[in-house]
Amino acid sequence: PPLPSPSLPPPVVSPLLSPSAIPTLRAPTLPPPPPSSKVCDSPVQTETAHQYCGNGTLSTGFVAGGEEGCRGLCTATPLCRFFSSWKGKGGWCVLTSSCDVLHSVRNGAEIVIRGCRSLTPPTPPLPSPSLPPPVVSPLPPPPSSK
Repeated sequence: PPLPSPSLPPPVVSPLLSPSAIPTLRAPTLPPPPPSSKVCDSPVQTETAHQYCGNGTLSTGFVAGGEEGCRGLCTATPLCRFFSSWKGKGGWCVLTSSCDVLHSVRNGAEIVIRGCRSLTPPTPPLPSPSLPPPVVSPLPPPPSSK
């Protein structure tokens, strides 16, 4: 025999709200990003203009904006201490954490290297907590043997 169909309650129809009755949601206003804690403008002297920092590489690739784009990327990268930017190479950029080793390019590209320096003073070490002198209790006398 066929199963009886369940009885459903009648649909509830709510009245339409006018557009003015709908609350307007606003995106939260985000605070501006904190200022960078470093600036990358210190020139690095090399033997020729065709050398770049070759160790501690963090990132390598094309960056829009040439030297300024490369500088901005380094400034925003916490471990970046040096950037090497190729002039006239379409924005090739190398970010490094050190610049102890220089590599030369053979294609004659002119490269600008800049080092970064911190804008925030170093945090002084915390003083050692002063501890009271240790308390030394006298030892009890040894038990007497009788």
